Amino acid sequence: MPHPPMPVSFLDPEFQANPFAAYRWLRRHAPIYWDANSPTWDDERGVWGVTSYEHIRTVSLDQVTFTSTQGSRVDAPPVPSMINRDEPEHLLRRGVVRKRFTPQSVRAFEPFIRKAVRTLISNAGTGFDFVEKIAKPLPMMVIGHLFDVPEADHGKLLDWSDLIATGMSNQPASFEEKVREAVHQFDAYISECYRRRLRTPGNDLLSALVVARESGVLMEHKDFLHEALLLLVGGDETTRHVASGGLDALLANPDSMVRLRQDLGLLDSAIEEMLRWVCPVKNIKRTATRDVTLGERFVRAGDKVLLLYEPGNRDESVFRDPDF
Repeated sequence: MPHPPMPVSFLDPEFQANPFAAYRWLRRHAPIYWDANSPTWDDERGVWGVTSYEHIRTVSLDQVTFTSTQGSRVDAPPVPSMINRDEPEHLLRRGVVRKRFTPQSVRAFEPFIRKAVRTLISNAGTGFDFVEKIAKPLPMMVIGHLFDVPEADHGKLLDWSDLIATGMSNQPASFEEKVREAVHQFDAYISECYRRRLRTPGNDLLSALVVARESGVLMEHKDFLHEALLLLVGGDETTRHVASGGLDALLANPDSMVRLRQDLGLLDSAIEEMLRWVCPVKNIKRTATRDVTLGERFVRAGDKVLLLYEPGNRDESVFRDPDF
């Protein structure tokens, strides 16, 4: 295997701060790369990094060979939420949530979201920090609405989400107690939501999880906690980063900003491009269930495989001028 001209350590914060030159080299010369500098929580030897769009897609679609059940994160054991399950159970659990995100359901949210955005902009003043005033509070306002919890509780949901998400990355031991307390408080809060919806289910997202048995999904109390936490943190972090990173990209490309303002018909494609460019989910881990050849590399059963979405989203064989 050729050796890259620069140090490669996929999980090192210094590498992650500016990885794109390394990613370009890897896509062209070693799209399946063994990184012995990046031990995972369950394999101290290292991890296979997958940087090409084609191979990321291959691994993603083959859950028989590359399982999610041993955890999607590199730094922590899995919790039994839908993201750490294979088919058919993954599809069953996802289906419970997906019913609340049909095109018709999403259109029904539009008036609430428009009102929320107008309120945030009105309260922000003439000069403001977009992340703090818009991108940070807006996702939790929407999640709170979907969960049907009081508006007064949105702030603490946001605080818990921030602490738990930060605690998912490498942090000093002194920070761990804050994270544990946030998890404890969230569990207590969401458990009360669970009990209320057992008595009187509504049309909200949490009620959908509670009555999931009707869809053939056995959702016990602990399962409810895990799925609610996934929805909270996943929906908050990703939306926040796409909103702020997307605006940053438009400000850096004023011609594109002008085009979008003049033709809102471009909005759907602009959002797709923001998702590609910002890439709010940086990576997902899979575990090989058998010996397999991936590209030109031999992957052994039990090896950890890291799907690196940033380089995949900038693959020149799929996207024209992907770095612009």
